[in-house]
Amino acid sequence: MLNRLRFLPMEVQQKWHGALFSAPMDEEVGNWRLVSVRKTNPVGYQGGKVIVQLLDENERAIPNVDVVFAYDTGKRVYLQLGIDDEVVPEWRWGPPAIGLRGDVVTTGGDGMAEHVQGGVVKDDEPGGITVWIKDPQRPGDYVTGMGMLHDHTGILLTFQKQDVGVVSDAERMASIEANMKVLEDALAELALRVADLEERPQSFELKATKVNYETKD
Repeated sequence: MLNRLRFLPMEVQQKWHGALFSAPMDEEVGNWRLVSVRKTNPVGYQGGKVIVQLLDENERAIPNVDVVFAYDTGKRVYLQLGIDDEVVPEWRWGPPAIGLRGDVVTTGGDGMAEHVQGGVVKDDEPGGITVWIKDPQRPGDYVTGMGMLHDHTGILLTFQKQDVGVVSDAERMASIEANMKVLEDALAELALRVADLEERPQSFELKATKVNYETKD
């Protein structure tokens, strides 16, 4: 697992006036956690955008997840996903109240969802975008104050899914390697003891036993 961020980088706090709100860990399903924040190239294809990347425990992209780019003048974001006889998923957590208007974008095969900015972050004011993951079953960190700077520098937020009881391949391999190291150390200690025994002088008392054989006619 990647390390979870507890607060935004200082530059993002100063230039975007952004803030990170951490989600609790649901004891049954886990959560989404923010693990990376970086600026985008203002003159590249990511310039002028707020971009979200979703990863699983093994840092693989997760497609087909809705991400909300919330702003005051956006469309209403409805939490009820089913109508009529359709199954309506139960929301296990409460999404941010400030994030119920905006655009909902589904991640693609690369795990990315993006929002093109129409305005810029004003001086001494937070950006107007709040980003959160529209997952009814799993609570998630959310970030406020996002947007693009005057020079079209954007922002890329990476979230990682943490399921309860799920261990990443890297963590599993690290555990195996640690166990192998313990075994190797034990075998090395055993080899030293065997070598020490072989070097000690040995005295053996040999006893001869006479065996009488009687034969009968």
